[in-house]
This record gives sequence, C-alpha cells and structure tokens, in this order.
Amino acid sequence: MEYYIVLTIVFLLLTFAFNFWLNKIEDQNVSSLENKKNMGPIRPKISKFREAFKKTKVKAIENVGMRFTIIKRLVFLLWVLLFVVVIFFPTFTKTSKTTISLLASASTVLLGIASRQLIENIISGVVITFSKQFNIGDTVMIGETYGMVEDITMTHSVIKIWDSKRYVVPNSEMLREKFVNYTLIEPSQWATIEFWISYNEDLNMIKELAVNIADNSQFKKKDEHHSYFWIIEMGEKGVKCWISAMTDSPANGWDFKTDVRTKLCLKFCELGIKPHLTFASLEGKDIKIHPGID
Repeated sequence: MEYYIVLTIVFLLLTFAFNFWLNKIEDQNVSSLENKKNMGPIRPKISKFREAFKKTKVKAIENVGMRFTIIKRLVFLLWVLLFVVVIFFPTFTKTSKTTISLLASASTVLLGIASRQLIENIISGVVITFSKQFNIGDTVMIGETYGMVEDITMTHSVIKIWDSKRYVVPNSEMLREKFVNYTLIEPSQWATIEFWISYNEDLNMIKELAVNIADNSQFKKKDEHHSYFWIIEMGEKGVKCWISAMTDSPANGWDFKTDVRTKLCLKFCELGIKPHLTFASLEGKDIKIHPGID
C-alpha cells in the first residue's frame, strides 16, 4: 500500500513541476512575440499596416498557446501511461518474459509503420517549440524560398512568400534543412545592391551618385551612418560595384534594394551611363562577313 501512495505523490509532484516549467517557457515565447516590432513585411509604422500587424501578433500568441496546450496534454497522457505501467509492474514480473517481449516488439513495429511520419513531425514540432530556431513573424530563407513564418503547428510550418503564396513545410524537414533566419537576434540587416559600370565612366561621379541615392532612400535605417560604396571586381568589360546600407527590418531591406535599383537605372539611362564595354563603332571600317570571298 505504501508503494502506491509514494508513487502517486511522486507522480503528482513531477506533473506539477513539469507544468510549471512548460508555463514558464510559454510565457517567454509570448513575451518575445509581444515585443516584436515587425512581422515579416508587415510594418506597424505604416498606418495601413497597423491593423494587420495587430491581428498577426494576436494570431501568433494564440498559436503559441495552442501548441503548448497540445504539448501539455501529450505529456500528461505519457505520464498517465507511465504511471499505469509502474503501478502494474509487479503483475508484469509474473508474466512470461517472452510474452512481454513479443507484445512490446509487435506494438512498436505496428506503431512505427502506421504513424512514423506523423510521430516524427510531432516530435519535430515539440523540438521547434522549445529550440526557438524560428517563431511566427520571423523572416526566413529556406533554399530559394524567402518569406515570413505565418503559422507553426505540431506537424508543419507555413511560410508566406512575397507573392502571398503559402509554402507548407513538414516540421521534420524544417529541422533537417539549413535556413537563414533574418530576425533571430535582431531585425536590422545590411541591404546590398550589385551593379556593373563600364571602364569609360567616371567612377567618382558614380560613387557620389549611388551613395546619394542610397542615403536619401526612405527605407534606409534612420540615424544610421552613410551608405558604403565598394568596387568588388574588375572584370574584362566592366567594374562590379556594391552600394550597401543598414535597414531596420528585412522588409525594409527588400524595399530599399528595389528603390535604389530603380533610381539607379533611371539615372543611368538619363545620363547615358553604360554598364559594360559592349558597344563598338564600325563606322568607316571595311567589314567582310566571309573574308575568303570577295
């Protein structure tokens, strides 16, 4: 009798301690979401996005609560099963070891065959919840797919890409694949534009032009030092240049690059600036298509 009483007390204490730990982790995840200033491309500083930002944040917090509720129920179920096994352990010892071994092996094989993918994805979902590799609202790059983490369930994650399509990834694949999280530590990032210029052009003028366009972009991070201009490569037909500046979010980084590219192209066309030495004047030259034929 004392065995069962002690076992019950230990079970209740462990259940309480584990639930307390889960609640603490859940509160940390909710607090992290509440402190987010950007949710992918949704920027609260722009008035038309404020309502969408609030809805996305509320949805993300609800998602965290749902995932932790499922985890708590799964853990409680496992605790109950363990408790039952331990309670009836004395009975099991009287049963043939061969019978117990066969039953356990058959159950494991059947369970593994029937629900291997499901169990693998659920375990991966639990790992993602506790590992904090990414969260709802984070901007990520998976392979060639760039977008915002819109939803995380126990079996899969949903990435909303730039054209509003949804990229559904099983959680087990999310753990296996390498990906870039642009907002894991801080949302600020360097945005860099690459372009080519002919050797015939005035590089000092190009530098001044590019830096001026980048510095005056509305998407550049405010109160940040000026943009940087670098010559990266000297090719056969031109010079590869970079113009780079700090932005306060991946969304603004995307818009900054688009904004600067557009203005550079327009300015280059206006000033007649050429990217390569690909133009040759043939005026006054006697050109023969087939040299051996008069």
